[in-house]
Amino acid sequence: MTDKAGITVREFIRLLDYKDAPGESFDAVLTRSEAAKLVHGFIKKVIGEEDVDVSLWHAAGVLKDLYDCRVCVADIAEVYLKGIMTPLVTKSGDIVFALKEPVSYEEAKSIAAKTLDASKRTPVKAFDLSLNTLKTTDKETALSLITQNERAVLIDLRMPADFEAGHMKGAVNIPLQEYVKNPYLAGERKDVPVIFFCEKGYKSEIAGNLALSMGYKDCYAIV
Repeated sequence: MTDKAGITVREFIRLLDYKDAPGESFDAVLTRSEAAKLVHGFIKKVIGEEDVDVSLWHAAGVLKDLYDCRVCVADIAEVYLKGIMTPLVTKSGDIVFALKEPVSYEEAKSIAAKTLDASKRTPVKAFDLSLNTLKTTDKETALSLITQNERAVLIDLRMPADFEAGHMKGAVNIPLQEYVKNPYLAGERKDVPVIFFCEKGYKSEIAGNLALSMGYKDCYAIV
């Protein structure tokens, strides 16, 4: 590579020695979101690292553009919380991941080094156990909570067809892929209970932690 200011996807894959890396546009300029995707895949499939617990995700809520790409949320949260990729600060003072920003050659080398050697990382320590955490509940308790508080919000994260086939009384259908685009769909008030439901509980935990990261105080996942 002659231009040290930037790097292509193919060149970044070579830095990682990532055999069988997914993707098609290997000659495209590497962006930060694409780097996060490749790194997350590499540490899971090649290194065998476990993902960060979703209960810690709201520590990544400081990134103002965390939800700008709904399919990138997990990738960004992982590389940020594990200290592999650092955020940027805008002129207005916002902390962002800068998804579409091209990765420089020097930054790519640093990312690759931290990916391959965990001792070079600086994991995010911002998660405060004193913060509100996601609570788990069952359907019966959730319905009781809704009865006691008429302002409580019940969000069904399943697909519309599943929702129409049968749902809990008072539930609002917002599929997870729509909710992650805009966590504020949980409502204007952040001090009322917000309850999330899905088939197996996994989507509810993701949505609940996203809601917490956006400042909602009383969130529940039906499991």
